[in-house]
Amino acid sequence: MRRTILAMICVVLAADAAMAIGRVRADAVFFAQPGASGYLFWLLLLLALYLSMAVWLAPKERPWLVPFPRIALTAGVAAGLVEIGGTLVEDLLPGFWFVPIAVELAIFLSWAVVAALASLRGRSLRAGIVTAMAAAGLCMAIGVCGGELTEFFLHPTPASEVSQWAEFQRSHWSDAASFQIANTMDSATTHLVMAPFVAFILGSAGAAIGSAKRKANSAQV
Repeated sequence: MRRTILAMICVVLAADAAMAIGRVRADAVFFAQPGASGYLFWLLLLLALYLSMAVWLAPKERPWLVPFPRIALTAGVAAGLVEIGGTLVEDLLPGFWFVPIAVELAIFLSWAVVAALASLRGRSLRAGIVTAMAAAGLCMAIGVCGGELTEFFLHPTPASEVSQWAEFQRSHWSDAASFQIANTMDSATTHLVMAPFVAFILGSAGAAIGSAKRKANSAQV
C-alpha cells in the first residue's frame, strides 16, 4: 500500500515539474523577463520538498506518520480531482464564478472531516491532524497537475486578456504570454505552500471533534 501511494505521488510530482519546465522552455522570451527564473525555481523547490517528504515517509512504520493511508489517499485523490474540476469551470465557464469558491470550501471541509474520522479511529488528535495534512498535500499535488495542464496547454488565458490585468501592468514585463506562465506557477506554489497549513488548522478542529465524539461514545459504554 505504501509503495503504491509513493509511486503515484512520484508520478504526479514529476508531471508537475515536467510541465512547468517544458512550458518555459517552449517560451522564447520567458527568461528575458525580470525575475522570471524565480517562479520556476520556487515551484521546483517545493515539488522537490514534497517528493523528499513522500520518500522519507513511505518506508516508515511508525503509526503517527501516515496513520490512515487509505483515508488520506481516498480523500486526497478525490479532492484533487474536484480541484481540477473547479479549475476547468473557472477557465471555461467564467460566468459560474461561484463554483471555484464552493469547490475550495468543500475541499477545506473535507480535510476537517478526514481529521475527525482518523481521530475517531486512531484515538488521538495527532492521527487526525497528520492524516488531514497528508490528504491535503496529495490533493494539491494533483490539483497543480490539472491546473498546469489546463493553463499551459489546454486552455491558456489569451495574451490579450492577460495584458489587461493590473498585476501585469505593474510587473514591468513585456510579454503577456510569459506573464501568464509565471502567474500559473505562482498560483501552484501558493497552493502547495498553503495547503499543509490550512489542513493543520482545519485538521486540528476536525480532530478535536473526532476526539470529543470518541470520548462521548466511551462514556456511554
